[in-house]
Amino acid sequence: GAASITVGNSTTGTLTLGGADYNSTGAQMFESDDFDLDGTDITFTTSNANVQFLDGGTGQIVLENAADLTINSGGGDITIKPSIAGTAGGGGTSEDVVINAGSGTISLDFAGVAIGGGHIGHVDLTGGTINLNGGITTTSTASDGSTTTEIDINGAVVLEANTTITSNGGNLDFDTTINSDANTRTLTITTGGGTVAIGGDIGATSASTDLGALKINESAGSGAITLSGNIGTTSAFGASTVEIGNAATTSLSLDGSFYSSDDAQTYIADAYSLGGTDPDFASTGDNIIFTDGGGATNFVLGNAADLEVSTNLGATAGGNIEFKDNITIKGIQNNAAQDVVLNAGTGTVTVKAIGTSTAEINDVTITG
Repeated sequence: GAASITVGNSTTGTLTLGGADYNSTGAQMFESDDFDLDGTDITFTTSNANVQFLDGGTGQIVLENAADLTINSGGGDITIKPSIAGTAGGGGTSEDVVINAGSGTISLDFAGVAIGGGHIGHVDLTGGTINLNGGITTTSTASDGSTTTEIDINGAVVLEANTTITSNGGNLDFDTTINSDANTRTLTITTGGGTVAIGGDIGATSASTDLGALKINESAGSGAITLSGNIGTTSAFGASTVEIGNAATTSLSLDGSFYSSDDAQTYIADAYSLGGTDPDFASTGDNIIFTDGGGATNFVLGNAADLEVSTNLGATAGGNIEFKDNITIKGIQNNAAQDVVLNAGTGTVTVKAIGTSTAEINDVTITG
């Protein structure tokens, strides 16, 4: 390998890279209007040094059909200003993208679809911080011909623009937090039949990092959804509005402790599981609504987990609280007692059933 690699400048029209390995101990910088990456399974590798793809115009990085892209910086920052696109063809074969900055920062700076177009299959991003200025779109088929793609995001995500992630049936996994930059950003996730798993908290590490509208399969898609962390905190909202699930969503697991929004929250699923300690849903005078997917639906609290739903946060008059249609709020029989508090302030409370003969609830307080 080389000590460092610098190829192209702001006036370079097209940069074609036909090799398979670009290896250096130091930094790598590539700059062009357009990039044609024709090498088979092309790989860029540095030893704890930065890798940059700089866009001198309006072009993009285009991968050859069935040629995967791997960038490993060994801990250096990775900055990609053009979009990354695959090539349609080859019997539906896709191109996978793996970008690994270790503890460094990944910045996908293209405003629009930062990774997508053509046929992009698996997307794997690993970094200490992952800055998204654009969205991600994948197909349902990975480069190895498997039918299920994966979007795997490992690192603290910072939204630098309104962001849409679409997997077309593939699974999506965030291993840790999702926040906005200094501006309120929206996040829309659509996976179809693919699962969604978010391992960390969403929004509100401070009052300036909350999201705008948070939407996860709110209009379609049967994939199971799991949120392991909170949306917001007791002192800062996680999002302006929350819309999670639809009538086809098979299950919704909410394993955090606090879900706060400045405006309404809507949840829809065939089954609910709440694994967090004393889950608390809160808004400032806006509706919080839980809807079943069409049949009898259980809203199951975890062991020793009390439930509180309040639309009267800060004594702000109140919005409506609804557990609609066929939802039954249930505890776990013979486990520690679970209490339920529903506080709608001046709003109304609608609930079908709380507890059953085999899944009892302890104390119930309803205000509305």
